[in-house]
Amino acid sequence: MKMPLHRNTTIRRLMPFTVLLLLTGCATTYTDYSAFLKDPRPLVTSTTYRIMPPDMILISSKRVRKVHGHREQVRADGRISLPLLGSYFVAGKTPEQVNAELQATAREYYDDADVTLRVIRYASQKIFVFGEVGSPGPYPYTGANTILSTLAKTQPSRLADPSHI
Repeated sequence: MKMPLHRNTTIRRLMPFTVLLLLTGCATTYTDYSAFLKDPRPLVTSTTYRIMPPDMILISSKRVRKVHGHREQVRADGRISLPLLGSYFVAGKTPEQVNAELQATAREYYDDADVTLRVIRYASQKIFVFGEVGSPGPYPYTGANTILSTLAKTQPSRLADPSHI
């Protein structure tokens, strides 16, 4: 099948530019990666986060396999139950305080225990949004929430008065 003559000439004219673009694109090296990396969002709260029911926590440890990957929701009585380590009262404590307690208990069983705790679902503190928004209701407060990000999630309607937001 033959191509029309005008198409062949267009391809021949564009071929050197295409080769030049490919060569210059392959030779480009980036030295400033900071433009692609995003810093973690800073906390906008001045107080430290305290674990409360019904927050969800994740326990991880490289050496204590019994608790590695264990997810636990803080019960209504403020406790969590971990295999081997037992029951702990965590309500009202910071993650760092609970982490230190778990480390101390794990070292009773293992010489080089490395137990860490992380809050994976902030469910105890909430922000309530109401009024002329598309999605009113409670939203989890993580300590990194801003007014702008919360408004973006709730989608204010055209009826919302900007002077009262």
